[in-house]
Amino acid sequence: MTRRLFAYGTLQFADIFAAVTGLQAAGVAATLAGFRCEGVRGELYPAVRPEASGQVAGRVYHGLSRPAIAALDRFEGDEYRRRVVTVVLEDGRRQQAWCYVIAPHWRRRLDGRLWDPVQFERLHRRAYLRRLQSGHR
Repeated sequence: MTRRLFAYGTLQFADIFAAVTGLQAAGVAATLAGFRCEGVRGELYPAVRPEASGQVAGRVYHGLSRPAIAALDRFEGDEYRRRVVTVVLEDGRRQQAWCYVIAPHWRRRLDGRLWDPVQFERLHRRAYLRRLQSGHR
């Protein structure tokens, strides 16, 4: 069983990851092929869905504890399914990790636009983190 997570959305930011899991970790840059990262209508966070020609940048967090995994499962909720994917680390090595992929019946909520982590960080990260710390997603 893997104890790694590929985070592509809000969780790729270490402070948000810590707020959700209680773990202080920087993660390692990685890429996931065969998926596309889109915004979710009415939300600040994204989701990934399979797309043969797609590629998603994110971070891999290693050494997740069982309580951290349980916290991630609660955070992601019914919209996502945790599945094992293969990512490529910045040094070129391939590694298996869990990734939360939007459940097929929730795909209708995707807005069709690529999610922009730079824009999220610049415009929304601080407020999103405050929401998490107050108990809301």
